[in-house]
Amino acid sequence: MTLSSFETLEGECFHQFGVAPRKADCRGSGIKITWLRNLKERIQLTNENSMQRYVKCHIMLLLGTILFGDKSGASVHWKFLPLLRDFHSISNFSWGSACLAHLYRYGISVYHT
Repeated sequence: MTLSSFETLEGECFHQFGVAPRKADCRGSGIKITWLRNLKERIQLTNENSMQRYVKCHIMLLLGTILFGDKSGASVHWKFLPLLRDFHSISNFSWGSACLAHLYRYGISVYHT
């Protein structure tokens, strides 16, 4: 990960979660699942903002482990972070179509190897 892409990741995480990961909390172009789990456990649900951060962490964990997981299962690509910017629109996304497209793409790459 280059410095500029790490700075972008830091900024996006800070915007979404109010805290940014260290370089050690990242793996390639992803955020380590352990960092997201630890962050989720530390969030105190005291107001709507903290509840949204908690839900965003949970969604990122779902994206990285269940819906769009990679072979390692150790990180979630940070390209998903911008999808969480408009919290109230998240439920309107076509997650099923995205999962199917990901499955086809991953399945084709596995088939050709």
